[in-house]
Amino acid sequence: MSYSQDPNPPQPGVPMNPSTQYTTPTHGAYTSSAQGPPPPIPGNRPPPIPGNRPGVPTAPAAPMPVPQHILNNHTADAPFIPIPVHAASGHASAQSTNADNILLTIVYNGLVVPNPRAPPPPYGTFKVQGYNPLVDAETIMNACKGFGTDEAALIKTLTKIVPLKMDALADFYVSKYGQRLVDHIDKKTRSWFGMGLHGLVTGPLAWDVELLHEAMDGVGTDEDLLTELIIDRSSDDLYRLSVEYKYKYGSDLSVKIRDDLSGQTEK
Repeated sequence: MSYSQDPNPPQPGVPMNPSTQYTTPTHGAYTSSAQGPPPPIPGNRPPPIPGNRPGVPTAPAAPMPVPQHILNNHTADAPFIPIPVHAASGHASAQSTNADNILLTIVYNGLVVPNPRAPPPPYGTFKVQGYNPLVDAETIMNACKGFGTDEAALIKTLTKIVPLKMDALADFYVSKYGQRLVDHIDKKTRSWFGMGLHGLVTGPLAWDVELLHEAMDGVGTDEDLLTELIIDRSSDDLYRLSVEYKYKYGSDLSVKIRDDLSGQTEK
């Protein structure tokens, strides 16, 4: 994987050139083109809170070392670059990395997903090139209006959206309507149907982290669910799960699993 480098990246405190448009190609790195600013989208302003990202931790989490076997699996064209998290914002610090080495997407369980530690895109840009989330956002809002819920419309809209576009839709939704998409879906749906849509909107990595916590929360452990989530996963996937679990719940995943599993299952 290679990443494009903007010859004139925006500098802190310096206004952006209005003739420069930032878009996101398929592989996830931002590039620039002199095609003028993108067309305005209603509600496309910085979201008051992150769409699908975890809440800001009360204290910066201790950095987790990258296992050597994971580093060995990455080449010079696709390096593994841990992104430092700024303690105040919960996002990567612009001072610690520059535009050509930030991994905006990662691969998890065979899917290209947004990097939870990547910074937000520049203001007024499409987060995913060629995808305008306005129509999907309005369809979902209309499906959730009133006392009932148009479940067919939610299924038709949400099941066709891949993780990268879902992340863009979530950020756009909160900027336009002032509430997180996942919270709105949770409020308007119930039972297994609601659980399924929650998983779609949350995204595969964040959803697996929630399921891991649910499997080990409270008295007893759902060993069947826990086994399904961690058995036959690649070392990269397990590392991603460990990092996100520690970030969201403040616990070491491997220690938590070892403490919760029975002796036979642990073996």
